Amino acid sequence: MKAFEKRIHQYGNQILVFLIILVTLPVLYLLLLRLEIPIKYIQLSNLHKIIFISGEILILYVLYRKHFWDGLKTTRIEYFLRDLLVTNCLFILPFFIFYTDRKQTVNEIIKIIRPYLLNGYYALLIVTAIVALSTLKSVKRLRDWLFDGIVKQHGRDIMLSKERTEQFVARFPRVSNIKIVGNIVTKVWSEGWAYLAAVLVLATLGLVLRLINLEVLAPYSDEIKHLVTAKAIATGQQTLHQVTYRRSLFTVTLPVALFFKIFSMNLWTARFTGILVNLSALIPLYMLTKKINKPVALIATGLFVFSPWVIATARTVREYAYYPFFFYLTAFLMVDFYEDFPDRFILLKDYRKLLTWKNLFILGYLGFNLLYLSVDFRSTFKVILVMYPAFVLLLLRKFDWRNPTNVISALLILTIGCFAVGWLVVTIGGKNYFVRKKFAEFFLLLFYEKPQQQWYFNRPIISIVLFIFALLVTRLWDKKRIVLPLTMLVYVATMLSFSFFKIKTNRPRYAITIEYWHLIVIAVGLFVAYVIIDKILKTKHQWAIWLVLILIFWNIPNTIMPALEFTHGIHPITTEYHADLMPAFSLLQSQYREEDIVVTTGFLKKYYEFIGGLSTDNYILYNYTKSGSKEVVYNAIETHPKGWIVLDYSRGFALSRPVPREDFTHAGKEVRFLGWFGDVFILRWGD
Repeated sequence: MKAFEKRIHQYGNQILVFLIILVTLPVLYLLLLRLEIPIKYIQLSNLHKIIFISGEILILYVLYRKHFWDGLKTTRIEYFLRDLLVTNCLFILPFFIFYTDRKQTVNEIIKIIRPYLLNGYYALLIVTAIVALSTLKSVKRLRDWLFDGIVKQHGRDIMLSKERTEQFVARFPRVSNIKIVGNIVTKVWSEGWAYLAAVLVLATLGLVLRLINLEVLAPYSDEIKHLVTAKAIATGQQTLHQVTYRRSLFTVTLPVALFFKIFSMNLWTARFTGILVNLSALIPLYMLTKKINKPVALIATGLFVFSPWVIATARTVREYAYYPFFFYLTAFLMVDFYEDFPDRFILLKDYRKLLTWKNLFILGYLGFNLLYLSVDFRSTFKVILVMYPAFVLLLLRKFDWRNPTNVISALLILTIGCFAVGWLVVTIGGKNYFVRKKFAEFFLLLFYEKPQQQWYFNRPIISIVLFIFALLVTRLWDKKRIVLPLTMLVYVATMLSFSFFKIKTNRPRYAITIEYWHLIVIAVGLFVAYVIIDKILKTKHQWAIWLVLILIFWNIPNTIMPALEFTHGIHPITTEYHADLMPAFSLLQSQYREEDIVVTTGFLKKYYEFIGGLSTDNYILYNYTKSGSKEVVYNAIETHPKGWIVLDYSRGFALSRPVPREDFTHAGKEVRFLGWFGDVFILRWGD
C-alpha cells in the first residue's frame, strides 16, 4: 500500500495530464458530432460512456490530491464528501439532460433506469445541499455550540450517576456485592428517583391510554387471522406445523396463544398481549437514548407513550404493536457492541478482543434477526435490514485503514455483503422491490405536513424545524457518539426506502417503523430548541421553557383520540376499516338452524369461528376478489332449500355487489332482504 502511494506521488502530474487528455479528447469528438461533422466508428452514446467514466476518475483523483495527499491525519472526510457531491452535481447535469431525453438513442440499461433518473438527481441535490450547508464555518460554529449543550448535559448525567452509585455502595455494601442482583439494583439506584418516577408515571399513562375501550372496535381483517390461528393453537386444534397463516407467527400469534391459555380467550386478552410488549419497548428505548443524555431519553419516552400512531397500532393484534421492542433492542445492542469495539482495529490481529460472551450474544442476536427474516419473509419486519448497513458504516470508523489487511478484508466482506443483500432482496422481496417510477410523497407527508398520526397534528412547520435542529447536532464523524448518527441514518434510509422502492403500498401501518426513529429525532430537536431558548433568555425557570414548548408542540386532544375512538368504520389514525359485525352475529345466533347454509366471506367466517357459539360447518365461501364469484351465491340458492347470504360492507357491497339489496326471486325461491345489521347486510331464503 505504501509503495502504491509512493508511485502515485512520484508520477502525480503525469497521471493528472493523462486523465485530462482522456476526458478532453472524447469531448472534442463530441463537439465535432454536435457540429454534424461525421466521424466514422464513433457513436454519441459511446462518447458519453467514455467521458463519464474517465471524468469520474479525474474528479476522484483531483479530490484525492486535495484532501489525502498529505495523509489521512490532515484530512476532514466531510469536506472531501462535500467537494465530491458538488462536483458530481455539476458534472452529471449534462449527462442527466442527455439520458432523460427520449429522442436520444441510448443502450438498454439507460432505457430501463430512465424513469428513475429524475428522482435520483433530486436526491443527489438534496444530499449535496445538506452536506454543503453543514460544512459552512458559520453553521459549523452553531453546530458545535448546540452539540456542546448535549455533551455537557450527558457529562452531568454521568457525574451524578457515579455519585449515586458511590452513595449506594457506601450505604448498602452487602446488597451491592450480590452478583447480578446487586449490579442491577445499583444501576437502578444510580438513575435517580426523579427520572425513574417520571418513566413509571409515563408508562402508567401509556398503559391507561392503550387499555381504554380496548375491545370496543371489532378487529379488522388481518387481526382476525392472528386471532383464529392463536385460538387453534391454544385449544390444540392445530400444531405449529399445521398452521397455514404463518405471518408473524412467532412474534404475534404464539404470544397471543400463550395468553389465551393463561387468561380468557377473547379479543381483550389478545390486544392486551400486544400492549404489554409495546410498552416493554420503553426499556431499550430509554437505555438507548440515555446515551445521548437523560433529558432526551425522558422526552423520547414521553413521545413514545403519547404518540397517537403508536397508541393506535398497539391496540391491534398485529406485528406493529410488537416491533418497537425488537427494533429498539437491536439498536441498543448495536450501540453496546460499538462501544466495546477497539479503536484503530486491525481485523486479523485484534479479532480476539471481540470474543467475549457479551459480544457473542449480541452477534448471535443480530444474526438471529436475519435468520428470522428467512422464516417470516412476508412480514414488514424485514425493514429492520436498514439498520445493518448503517451500523456497519459507523463501525468502519474504528478500523485502522492504513493497514492493508483491513482494506482487503473490508473489500471481501463488502462483496459478500452485497451478494447477501441481493439474495435477501430477491428471496424475501422478489418483484416487490422495484424502484417506484414516482416519488411516493405519501410517506413523507405522514411526518412533515399536518398528519393526524403525530403529536403536532394541524401544526405544520414544527416537525421541519425540529428535524433541522436534530440534523445540526448529528455528527457522523464523532467516533465516541453513535446513537444519534445511527438513528439519523436509519431514519433517513427507511424514509427513502419506502418513498423510492415498492416495499409496501401507501398505507400508514407500513410506515410505523419510520415513527420509531422519528420520535428520537423529534426528541433531540425539542432538547436543542430548549437549549437555544435557555441560552437566549438565561432564565432560572427552566420549567417555563418546557411548558411553552409542550403547548406549542403538543396537540393533546389528538393524542387521546385513539383511546376514545369507538365509532366503527375507518380509523382516523391507522385508516383501517373496523366493521361493526356484532349485530349480524346476534341475529344469526338467535335464528340460525343446523340445516341452514350460510354464504359469506372468509373474513366473517373466521370472525364467527373466533367468537364461537355459532356452527361454522355449513358455510359456502364467497370470494369477492374473483370475477364471476357472485355465481356462487345464486348456485347456493338453487341447490339448498334454506340459507342465508351474509356479506360485509367492504367485501360484499362496496366492491362486487353480488346480489340486490332488496327482495327478489331466483330459481322459484323468494329471497328476502332483511336489511343492514351494522356493517353487514343479510338476505334469507327458504322460510
